[in-house]
Amino acid sequence: MAATHNLFRGQDYPAYHRMDIRINRDFRLVDGTLKVYLHVINVYNRENLRKFDVDSTDDGQLVADGQGSYQYFQDNTTWFGRIPVVGVSWDF
Repeated sequence: MAATHNLFRGQDYPAYHRMDIRINRDFRLVDGTLKVYLHVINVYNRENLRKFDVDSTDDGQLVADGQGSYQYFQDNTTWFGRIPVVGVSWDF
């Protein structure tokens, strides 16, 4: 199977894709409910591009190209990898 790609201003960027999972569990207690969860963001740790910002630098500055437009900047910064999250709440 061929990789999926997207065009942005004539530049070929890989498709963004991630898989998240979340498991919830409720425990009924005498005086309320204890809720716990485990959430894993980006389960298989795929590198996804964070920005397709081609007109400005990271500090937000636009740089004129002398032809009525702006210089082209390619930003290949990626999102974080796999992130586990654990949560607990108590409803009473």
